[in-house]
Amino acid sequence: MNQVVADFKTRDDVDAIKRDRAALHKAAINLSAGFVVAVFTVITSASFASLIFAGPLTGFVPVGIRMGLVTAVLSGSWSPS
Repeated sequence: MNQVVADFKTRDDVDAIKRDRAALHKAAINLSAGFVVAVFTVITSASFASLIFAGPLTGFVPVGIRMGLVTAVLSGSWSPS
């Protein structure tokens, strides 16, 4: 225990470690949220394409899925300045 305490010379070292852990935690939350949104987008694009291209247009469902995903990527990457 004393060795661990001795490794930290100042309170600034401990604060820096806490900031690093907080930043890592925030990054993990953002990555998991991005993953959930990406999965939801894929599922939604497939569902809408299946609904829109039903009946005689069934052969075009893959094209509809592709159009939905491209639209989602383009609208998601555009951010107003």
